[in-house]
Amino acid sequence: MLVYWVFPWQSLLLLEIGQAFGLPFFCLFYGRDAQKLTVVRITWYNKMVLTPMENIMLRQPLSVLVVIYNQNKQFLILQRKDDPEFWQSVTGGIDRGEEPLTTAYRELKEETGIDAHALGIKIKQHNSINQYEIRPQWRHRYESNAKINSEHVFSVCVPNDVQVTLCDEEHTDYIWLNQQSAANKVWSASNKKEILAI
Repeated sequence: MLVYWVFPWQSLLLLEIGQAFGLPFFCLFYGRDAQKLTVVRITWYNKMVLTPMENIMLRQPLSVLVVIYNQNKQFLILQRKDDPEFWQSVTGGIDRGEEPLTTAYRELKEETGIDAHALGIKIKQHNSINQYEIRPQWRHRYESNAKINSEHVFSVCVPNDVQVTLCDEEHTDYIWLNQQSAANKVWSASNKKEILAI
């Protein structure tokens, strides 16, 4: 099967991600406004079938915040690759069908290399949800161009000697700071609030 992602702005970009001789192929048309994804199925006899698929591959306006600190009450914060002025605790979107706590464990490992399960560390669920406005330049990533995100709050205490390995696609640097300094350095108000609440 041939599968193509087609991004119809400026010029068409076709990315072939799989093939098998003689079978139908599919095209996924992804609009710049990220409002709709349309699947175009072209059969072996060249009949085209258009099927709109709402909100596929777009983020839900649901995320986690994981505040990380060590036994010396030093807080780990990360510098975003897409905005060097933006420092934050671990954050990440909740996948469809995924529990927020599962997301917290996954994002902690993906963004810092800290595998809480392997280390026998439990992430604390605060049973608290913050809501904040999504930055305009990021809204195209969300379903229905959402403007408000709901953020589930977690925290985790890690050993003083824990090794940090950044995901270089998302972050460029990290630093351990005391509570007040970390709260002063992070960009978002909700992140600041949750650091100070530990």
